[in-house]
Amino acid sequence: SPSPSPPTAGAEHSSAAPPASTTTSTTTTAPGGAPLPARADPRPVSDRAFQAECARSVGAYLTARGYDGPLGPKTLSSPTTKEFLAVMGFLARAADPAGKPLGRPEDDVPALLRRLRYPFAISRTALHSIGSSHTWPPLLAALAWMVELLAYREAAAASGGVGGGLAAA
Repeated sequence: SPSPSPPTAGAEHSSAAPPASTTTSTTTTAPGGAPLPARADPRPVSDRAFQAECARSVGAYLTARGYDGPLGPKTLSSPTTKEFLAVMGFLARAADPAGKPLGRPEDDVPALLRRLRYPFAISRTALHSIGSSHTWPPLLAALAWMVELLAYREAAAASGGVGGGLAAA
């Protein structure tokens, strides 16, 4: 049987650094279920103009789809936990009509976003003070992302493309 050949210069080089694609992975758990650090959201979530655009898109989507919950000026600028859960629940039912209703926000909202493959982390602690000035912008950005995802799915379904199976994992 042939003896193993010594490592070549190319082999040494390939083991020196991981491939670039591993640094941009959106995987949120390692094998075995351990959480990995999430990517930082590159969108300007703290920018008031960005927040206003997110609120407009979410509000327009909710209105156009017959959302019957409260949708006043404060609902998408500093909502109560109850208002946020009503909006998130409405979007969750649109994304997965067979899915279970949202229960505890600190458990169910991150789980829903992971199932939908939201690429950024939403901390469980942010869901304890939903309408505060430092936790609301990332949550609003997540709602806007869900609206974009749902609008894309609806457009794809209308054109005969793939429209279902958002949460296929």
